[in-house]
Amino acid sequence: MHKNTISQEVNELVLDATNVGVWDWRVENDGLVCNERWAEIIGYSLSELMPVDYQTWLDVLHPDDLPRAIKNYDYHCQGQSELCELEVRMKHKSGHYVWVLSTGKAISWDVEGKPTRMI
Repeated sequence: MHKNTISQEVNELVLDATNVGVWDWRVENDGLVCNERWAEIIGYSLSELMPVDYQTWLDVLHPDDLPRAIKNYDYHCQGQSELCELEVRMKHKSGHYVWVLSTGKAISWDVEGKPTRMI
């Protein structure tokens, strides 16, 4: 079996076993790719939220949690934390808020050292 095939299979098994929502944020254009589980956590199917972008995340984020989310993002971008980790409330489709632990990491940067992609 080819190494990439094994890696892809393991990744799929890990995602299935851990039941986590996954996101891939293209910071420079606010493009956001999420898996179905990410949408399910807040009561939606992924197709109901399409197109998904940074604004989609802002729309479901509790407004009181935004300053802390920005602060954690800034700390991470400045190299003060290995991961961008925060616990926030996100609005469920039914109207109530659910607590979500979000963990991400910048994986690419522009020439000025600003993140261009986070996972």
